[in-house]
Amino acid sequence: MTALDADFAEAFFGRAWAMEKAGDVDNAILEYGEAIRLKPGYADAHFSRGVLEFTAGRLDAAARDFAA
Repeated sequence: MTALDADFAEAFFGRAWAMEKAGDVDNAILEYGEAIRLKPGYADAHFSRGVLEFTAGRLDAAARDFAA
């Protein structure tokens, strides 16, 4: 994979959203993480990952995302 810029974060977000809707929560969390890695201030990705972490019972991880 070549170097990616922050604009590509939306592609990871879209992929994560599709995975989430398909019930693939663990991979959705990873993809939201990639979106955040590319664009650290990506509030929608932090919120979406936080919701998934919360529903999975990973409260510390959810709190970190909600505080970001």
